[in-house]
Amino acid sequence: MEDIKLKPNKEDRVQVMPIGDIHYGAPTCDEELLKEKIQQCLQKKIYVIGMGDMLESGLRDSVGDSVYSQVSNPQVQHDKIYTLFEPLADAGLLIGFLLGNHEERIIKATSFDPIKSLSKLLNVPYLGYGCFLRFLVDTQKYTVYATHGSISAATPYGKIQGAAKIANFINADLILYAHTHGLEHTITLKLGLQGNKEVETKTHTVLTGSFLKYQGSYAEHKNLMPGRIGTPLISFYGNKHEIFVSL
Repeated sequence: MEDIKLKPNKEDRVQVMPIGDIHYGAPTCDEELLKEKIQQCLQKKIYVIGMGDMLESGLRDSVGDSVYSQVSNPQVQHDKIYTLFEPLADAGLLIGFLLGNHEERIIKATSFDPIKSLSKLLNVPYLGYGCFLRFLVDTQKYTVYATHGSISAATPYGKIQGAAKIANFINADLILYAHTHGLEHTITLKLGLQGNKEVETKTHTVLTGSFLKYQGSYAEHKNLMPGRIGTPLISFYGNKHEIFVSL
């Protein structure tokens, strides 16, 4: 695995914003919020990871009525995501794209992978369902595991608890977990020995949010709890091994 050298956008830190579960084309997608976040990243030199479910991808055999209710077809969704994320790629701020289960609908129906296509067009890494990344920030190295995820918990506690379980078998400083549409953060502490000294290590698990408004959504229809929409902002410090998560 090659180190990804990130340039600080502040004196002592690099900032990364995971953006996913956009469901572009869904009638409840908050496109204006998405544009605000992208503009923020461009202005403040914040790196971005695409966390999957960038497209709504409503097909004839999809669950529910998304094939009829989506406001644009998958080709238009693909092209619009390309247009929105192109400035980030051109600025060297787009780390790569994960594949989500909504894009997987298109793969199953046609074999065409729209996320692989977007990655190639934007000349950024295709990250698949999940991947390890290693960030180099000044003198510090951070191991990150990013995944679109698959758990189906309904409550904020259930979502973050389910995501944090993978810290039992994933050794990373940070786990980024999408799919749940939650915006939560927890820390798993582990004790061990380094030589004869007892040391404590941390794994941050972060649910990476969504861009779907509640009113008129699938969540409202199923009487699921509403939650905040948007994204986390994660700071990696270069002069000490520390991660700070802002929700």
